[in-house]
Amino acid sequence: MDDIKKTLEKVVEQGKEFVEDIKLRENFDVAVEKTKEAASVVGKKIEELAQDEEFKTKVKEVTTPVVETTKKVVESIEENETVQKVVQQTKETTHEVVEFVTEKTTEFFEKPEVQEKIENAKDKTIELAEKGLAGLKKWLKPGEGPVEDETVDEDPVEDIVVEDMPREPQAEEGIKEE
Repeated sequence: MDDIKKTLEKVVEQGKEFVEDIKLRENFDVAVEKTKEAASVVGKKIEELAQDEEFKTKVKEVTTPVVETTKKVVESIEENETVQKVVQQTKETTHEVVEFVTEKTTEFFEKPEVQEKIENAKDKTIELAEKGLAGLKKWLKPGEGPVEDETVDEDPVEDIVVEDMPREPQAEEGIKEE
């Protein structure tokens, strides 16, 4: 008797799910149909506006002054000598600044003391990496390999501090002022 009752409950449950699926499908079909109708109405309205000469005239009346004003502003800027001078001076000054900075950077890196500090920094980096590798090997495989002196400098980068480098007096040449 319980088996029949359970089977009947399953049939009722499945029947409910089937009915819900049918209702859902019907609602979906209705939604699709309404969407198609709305798209058709919108398409017709757009087509009507595209054919409406009065609407076209109004759009042209609104856009023409905007286009003309924009053209006048651009022409005014192009013809304005002050604006053109500022643009030209800005280009020239920017070019001079780039050249100056490039030159000074190159000069700085070509100095023997800077090259020495760079080489020192490379050596310290290699030394630090080797000690780190030795420490990693010791940690991963303790007891293997020769034991080396693993003391690490208290400040391994002290020799590469830029502030310690001698500085040249500021060059009096610079950006030309006009």
